[in-house]
Amino acid sequence: MRVKSIWTVVAVCCLGLGDLAAQRTYEPYRVITVTPRVSGDPVGSHARVGAKGIATAANGDLYIAEGPYNAIRKIAVNGVVTTVAGFHNAGGALLDGPAAAARFHVPSDLVLAPDGVLYVADTYNHAIRKITPAGEVTTLCGGSGPGSEDGAGRAARFRYPTGIARATDGTLYVADQSNHTVRRVTPDGTVTTLAGKPQEPGATNGNGSNARFSGLQGITVAADGRVYVTDWASVRQITAGGDVTTFAGAVGGWGYVDGPRAEARFNTLNGIVAGPDGSLYVADAGNSRIRKISANGVVSTVAGGYPMQFIGDSGRFDGVGAAARLSGPEGLALGSDGTLWVAEGVVRKITPEGAVTTLPVGSLFSRDITPNDDGSVIPFSSKISDVGFDSAGNLYIADLFHGCVRKLTPEGVITTLRPMARRPDGRLEPKSLALLKAIAVDRSGTIYVSTTGTVIYRMAPDGVLTYVTGDPNRWGIADGPAGEARLNSVQRMAVAPDGNLFVADTLSYTIRKITPAGFVTTIAGLPQQSGHADGTGSSARFAFVQGLSVGPDGNVYVADGQYGPVSNTIRKVTADGVVTTIAGNPGTQGDADGAGSAARLNQPKAVAVDAALNVYVADRNNRRICKVTPAGVVTTLAGSTTEHRPRDGIGAEAALAYADALAVDAAGHIYIGDESSLRVASPTIPSHPLNISTRVQVEEGERSLIGGLIVAGSNTKKVLVRAVGPSLTGRGVDAALADPELHLYDAAGTLLASNDDWKIGAGGNASQQAEIAATGLAPSDEREPALVVSLHPQQAYTAVVTAKGEPGIASVELYDLSTGAAAVLANLSTRGFVAEGEKVMIGGFILAGGAGSGTVMLRAIGPSLAGAGVSDPLNDPLIEVFDRNGDLVARNDNWQEQDAARIRATGIAPASDRESALLLSLPPGAYTGVVKGNGGSGTALVEVYAFR
Repeated sequence: MRVKSIWTVVAVCCLGLGDLAAQRTYEPYRVITVTPRVSGDPVGSHARVGAKGIATAANGDLYIAEGPYNAIRKIAVNGVVTTVAGFHNAGGALLDGPAAAARFHVPSDLVLAPDGVLYVADTYNHAIRKITPAGEVTTLCGGSGPGSEDGAGRAARFRYPTGIARATDGTLYVADQSNHTVRRVTPDGTVTTLAGKPQEPGATNGNGSNARFSGLQGITVAADGRVYVTDWASVRQITAGGDVTTFAGAVGGWGYVDGPRAEARFNTLNGIVAGPDGSLYVADAGNSRIRKISANGVVSTVAGGYPMQFIGDSGRFDGVGAAARLSGPEGLALGSDGTLWVAEGVVRKITPEGAVTTLPVGSLFSRDITPNDDGSVIPFSSKISDVGFDSAGNLYIADLFHGCVRKLTPEGVITTLRPMARRPDGRLEPKSLALLKAIAVDRSGTIYVSTTGTVIYRMAPDGVLTYVTGDPNRWGIADGPAGEARLNSVQRMAVAPDGNLFVADTLSYTIRKITPAGFVTTIAGLPQQSGHADGTGSSARFAFVQGLSVGPDGNVYVADGQYGPVSNTIRKVTADGVVTTIAGNPGTQGDADGAGSAARLNQPKAVAVDAALNVYVADRNNRRICKVTPAGVVTTLAGSTTEHRPRDGIGAEAALAYADALAVDAAGHIYIGDESSLRVASPTIPSHPLNISTRVQVEEGERSLIGGLIVAGSNTKKVLVRAVGPSLTGRGVDAALADPELHLYDAAGTLLASNDDWKIGAGGNASQQAEIAATGLAPSDEREPALVVSLHPQQAYTAVVTAKGEPGIASVELYDLSTGAAAVLANLSTRGFVAEGEKVMIGGFILAGGAGSGTVMLRAIGPSLAGAGVSDPLNDPLIEVFDRNGDLVARNDNWQEQDAARIRATGIAPASDRESALLLSLPPGAYTGVVKGNGGSGTALVEVYAFR
């Protein structure tokens, strides 16, 4: 793990992702097309692999450990991809047996023996698995749960083994990551510990159990029998007798330096492989480079350069040496001709001359899709009209013209749910769902379908339909119970957490709610009255609602398309019918990212909401997918302004036809109904903090609220900084700061800008009022200050909130208005006074904008502030983290009491044992950090660091 960007909790609210300029500012997502097939594995660019570990055969075939997809694949020299063992996305409990029946759980590495047997480090099953050339899978050792016991077969235990290597005598060596040990496995499966002591991490050289490791990842065996492992930022050497020494780099010495091995520096090493000439090659993931340690001990860079890039299937980031771009390389293998093979989701090839090319096999989304009904295959029609997920991760697809629903399981199996009606005599007969326009799925998997737009049915897993409400033969706009209510033109539906169904009744220009019993009420809009007006209930107006989704907050989010010259906006409707516009400018159309009304849309057709309340939009006529943050800032994720034929790729390289349907899964993958194709857009970075805010007591002098931030990258970054005080009263804060002031300083302490009341503007100049208002992020109280500024990269800035008059509680927030890849917020920190009750320090952050979980470290600093001249530091800070539901996620008082080795290995451990730190891997969502004194009050500094 390495520090990618540093956020510090309590001063920040970087909710936004966008640019006020009238153009797209891509947050690049990778788009691939998923197409049903009858049988067999695909060839070339039609194949999808999630390469983590890699091994080579003498004939040039490659074997891949697909950690994300729980399968072992082979890429033949002719480009044909086959599944050797396991089944994609069907991981879990350990299962031995024939290839197709066997199951793995995050296989991380593998090694090929001369007799064709594969040995696999099955990480989450805590096992070493064996695959014969005939495809029979057995467990060689481990697999009985996590542990550290030596022994034979299943009596031995591992704890998340990540690397595996084989010596010429058949002995296997395993990097047992979470035990912090190196294990030796004989051919009959007997396990002994070669070096390290279970559950005792550290960075000590020595013999056997006297040695300590802290970040084991990759392992290899040299021709002379010595074992080499990657341990965070160093390469360690282990002799046959168990003597451990640091071979290259320095434990805890992070960086990027070529040269003599003792002076060289690395950053999060993954795979390692030994060459026949005594050299070593390592995957330096943190620096996104491949490094070589020559036989005479000199470290050099083989390939990769700054900045790192995310790899597309086209290989457009290929090149020679430093001109090539890599992205967190993981596994390494060395061919007999000196070719290096690199696993980093896709598979890269590096020639002895340093030329990097990408194999024409895809990545990220790796599901084998096969039909599953009665052997027949119904082709997808020319229109996918809607898509939706249940809580088990099954995707349901509305096939408009075939009038059926397709179900895609997480294991990649497609089934066709044919609608059936029950006759009065109890018999079932096929039911036509011609012009199937909308579907909705609740958490249990109950499907709601709308056919002509005037009637809604429930559809059971066996296809049997039951009536909910409306009339299939008559349209109308009447509220009331089932049988009496009338619907007009239902284009989209969504099920709320409480079980109520919300529908976009497009041609009646209303949003309507349907109870499970079928009772219909109109909650917003006025029937037959189109337009654009925010308001409550019937005072609101809609133009042409075509997209609708319910967020985890219970609010309804709608894509209000265009009817005549009106709308092209994204709207929010609360459960009691309050309508607000969060993005787009009503009455205009265009193609521009930006905040609030500065953004431009053109016929938004579908929306989907994730756990962090980001709204994803199919902006149909702009042929793009974009995202709207909770602050209303719009950023393009994928789509081309020039290419209108479907094309896979990343960001602007991807092209859409006409996206009509959207759904987002828990990992942040966006499923797109693009005419007749099902497409998947996936984030190219892990989830990271998009929103960080802090609330704390503001007093005079050292007890003012101080926030620090740094921008990394090559471009300036436009941000909005604001201080909130008076409006906190409406959030239940009794002692809110009545009149805050905001000041921004550079690293030299020079005042750059200040503001008292945001409408008056910076430094008494009213010119920023319009710019602040246009972001959609203006404070709600005129006494609250705000500044829009452009920050230069690699420079530190300090935002100070002071009290004008009596002290009180305030929050300081920062919104990112330009999130291009060339510049990121790299450091955000806040210092303030911590006391009891409401005067604790409260910070909120949202993880989103990426693939799956994100890793963060939170620190609460107190005692060591005395060395920085603070006269009243908080003597013993304590930090707690809560999820959106208020449930405690983690708590720490003194950082050395838990996870100390991993925290120390980051290089940013607190200086005092009394200070707090938490290193957490969290799924996307909203979190709250609370910092308090463990028996006392004083000034504290609270920080959040985001890791990759």
